[in-house]
Amino acid sequence: MNKNFLKGFTYFFKFAWKNEKNFILYSVLKELLIQLSIILVMIFPKLILDSITENKNIKICVIYILVFTICLFIVRMLISLFSYLTENYCEKLEIKAEIFFSKKSTYLDYKFIESKEFLDMRELATKYMYSNGRFGGVYFTFLSILSSLINFIFIFSVISVLNFWIIIILTFFTCVNSFVKAKQLNFYAENEKDIYKIFREANIRENMFNSPDWSKEVRVNNLQDKALSHIVRIWNDFLKNAIKGRMFSVKTSPIFELSNVFTEILKYLYLGIKVLNGQMSIGSFTLYCNAISNFSSSLTVFFENILNLKSADLYYEEFDKFIKIDENNNSNNNKAIKIDEIHSIEFKNVFFKYPNADKYTLKNISLKINNKEKLLIVGENGAGKTTFIKLLMKLYTVEKGKILINGININDIDYLSYMNCISVVFQDFKLFSYSIKDNVTLFNQNISESKIYEVLKQSGFIDSLNKFEKGIYTTIYKEFDDSGIRLSGGEEQKLSISKALLKNSSMAILDEPTAALDPRSEYDIYTKFNSLVQNKISIYISHRLSSAKICDKIVVFENGEIIEYGTHNELLELNGIYNELYTKQAQYYNESIVLKEGDQNV
Repeated sequence: MNKNFLKGFTYFFKFAWKNEKNFILYSVLKELLIQLSIILVMIFPKLILDSITENKNIKICVIYILVFTICLFIVRMLISLFSYLTENYCEKLEIKAEIFFSKKSTYLDYKFIESKEFLDMRELATKYMYSNGRFGGVYFTFLSILSSLINFIFIFSVISVLNFWIIIILTFFTCVNSFVKAKQLNFYAENEKDIYKIFREANIRENMFNSPDWSKEVRVNNLQDKALSHIVRIWNDFLKNAIKGRMFSVKTSPIFELSNVFTEILKYLYLGIKVLNGQMSIGSFTLYCNAISNFSSSLTVFFENILNLKSADLYYEEFDKFIKIDENNNSNNNKAIKIDEIHSIEFKNVFFKYPNADKYTLKNISLKINNKEKLLIVGENGAGKTTFIKLLMKLYTVEKGKILINGININDIDYLSYMNCISVVFQDFKLFSYSIKDNVTLFNQNISESKIYEVLKQSGFIDSLNKFEKGIYTTIYKEFDDSGIRLSGGEEQKLSISKALLKNSSMAILDEPTAALDPRSEYDIYTKFNSLVQNKISIYISHRLSSAKICDKIVVFENGEIIEYGTHNELLELNGIYNELYTKQAQYYNESIVLKEGDQNV
């Protein structure tokens, strides 16, 4: 057993002792009783047979049978009881471990969630937690090792009176079996790493192709065969790995089986001769037959479990990395500075590149946003606009340059208090499969219904809401409720904006949430939203310019750099990229305003 096993076992033992002490108690008692039952089954048949064949005393025989039956019944009932209690507490422990894993994943820095390496690490960490086919596998394997050691010591004391060379030969064949088993387990463990990655890809692909949004794309574009070919390719990879594992087992199993056969031949030949020569009773023959079988099996189980631990150790490093990852939000840092409002934002010579990337996504960004200022961030797709917001949202940590909030380094500000100061609607916003109320309030039960209706009216969602029989208690999507609804893209966007308005934070961010809307609807939403956030810092991100005239300043991004900055009129006079973009798009917004005015005159 190596250091990794000891670390893994110690971690699990401490976790179990802290959360469910009874789990440790009942699991140990169960293993001890299992060994006691094995000893009873070995000893009493000898006593019963000898009382018949040697002593020819029926009375003693009956007593032995009664004692044996009663003891075995009591022991097995206790084993059944402790197994039941062990599994109950194990399930409770498993739930707590799953909650711990979920919490860990939820509070980790966002950079990990976008990392394939992290997702693979999390899968392998889970594999370690469920090593050897069950939750807490390392702990149960260790118990099994202790149990087999107790069994081995007892059996060795029984068969030690036999020929020394018999014990040596039995040990040799057992070691051969263990060696073969080691080769198999090592191969399976390495193979399983590949299989786990295949499973993860298969689950992602199948969930993607079966989701309502992707299903539309697949059907409309006749991609059924292409989608299916991806799934077939993944499962073919799985099949190749599975066949490779079985072939290895087929190649090595003859050695394993031959070793077992030789052990059985040696056992019956040696003990049979002893009985024929009058050197051993029938009862002793039964005892030693059972003892030799148990000797081989207990030694095999011992080595096998050592190998199982070694197999689990292949995943321990990933498990250890996962549990040691710093959540890196300073919510629990007593020295972190708490803030109630955001009055100013300043980027000072900020450079940023994503993990494992070679090139900087943002380069030397310097920008100041003053109190109550409305800023529009403009640029083509991939210019760096969303990355700028991710840094401002503390989804990633700035390593070169500084971001100052109210003059304080963003890294020194308490995470939760900072998040409470921000309302944001992302370009790729998501709604949850809960009620409209839960989506808008984010499960805050202290918000009144009147306040909810107020923001739904402000965002323009109220007309859609009036169509729903259950009102704000209508469930979005149908995954968990057959009466659930699917909203249009515009309705979803209005609902997301309602959520941002209800939060009523000191800074509001709209990261291209209206990209799917027509120019008129986009103009309406930006105008309405701007009127509702007059006294707050507001940041609008878009490659469309419907909000240009309502913003105090405009910044233009290109290839991760700020290339233009100023007011709407100042940038038009520069005759640069902003002027070009605005001129191309202006006709759509002018038409939208004309249409809107025309509608009002009808």
